Amino acid sequence: MKKIIFILMICIFSVVGYAIEDYYLAGDVVDLKIFCVLDTACNVSTNCSMTVHYPNGTNMVQDQNMTNNIQFFNYTLYNDTIIEDDFVLGIYTAYTYCQSGDLYDYATWQFEINNYGRDESGNGLLMLILLLPAVALMIILIIIAYILPGDNNINFGPDGNRVLELNYGYYVKLGCWLGAYLCFWVITFLSWQISRILLSLEGLSNILRMMFIVETILIFPIILLIVILGFVKIMQDSLLSKEIQRGLPPR
Repeated sequence: MKKIIFILMICIFSVVGYAIEDYYLAGDVVDLKIFCVLDTACNVSTNCSMTVHYPNGTNMVQDQNMTNNIQFFNYTLYNDTIIEDDFVLGIYTAYTYCQSGDLYDYATWQFEINNYGRDESGNGLLMLILLLPAVALMIILIIIAYILPGDNNINFGPDGNRVLELNYGYYVKLGCWLGAYLCFWVITFLSWQISRILLSLEGLSNILRMMFIVETILIFPIILLIVILGFVKIMQDSLLSKEIQRGLPPR
C-alpha cells in the first residue's frame, strides 16, 4: 500500500514540479544525498530507495536502493568514469521513499545538469528579454532600408541644364542593412544562449553556435563591402556633379 502511495506521489510531483535545489556540471560526479527525511529514523535498519526521471520524464532510475551512511543516504547517479557526452543536460526529478519499521516518509526534489554547474536561469532570462528589442530593431532597420529612396534626383531647369540634388538616403540604406545584419548576429547569439541555458536543447544549440561563428567571421567582409559601396557612391556623385557643372548635355 505504501509503495502504491509512493508511485501516486511520483505521478503528482511530475505534473506539479519543484524548485531546483542542486546544480551539477556535466562531466562531474553526480552523487545524490538525502538526510533523514522528516520523521524517518536514521539507523542501520532504515532503508531508502530512489527513483530518478530524465528531463523528458522517462525513468532513469527506478526504485533503486540508496546507500545507508547512518547520517545520510546517497545514490551515485553518475561517477567520474562517465564521459561528458553521456550526460543528458536538463532538469531531473528525484523521488525517495524511506522506511524504518513502521515509520516511513517521502521526499522529492529537482536538480539540473548543465554546462556551468550553477544556476544560469537569471542570465537566460536576461538573454530572453534582450532578444525581443533586438528582433524589433532588426525589423525596423530592414523596413527603412527597403522603403528609403537611394537614387539622386536630377531635374532640368528653365534653360535645359540639369540640376543635381544629391540624395544621401543611399548611405542611410547601407547603414540600415549593416545594422540589420549586426542585429541578426546579436539575435543568433542570444538564441544560442537561450537554447543552451533555458531550454537545454543541445541539437539546436549546436546549430545556433555554428551560425554565430559563421556570422562572426563574415562581419569584417560585410563591413568592408559596405565601405566600398559607400566609397563608390561618393565617387559617382562627385563625377556626376563635376559633369553637370561643366555643362555637359544630359545622358
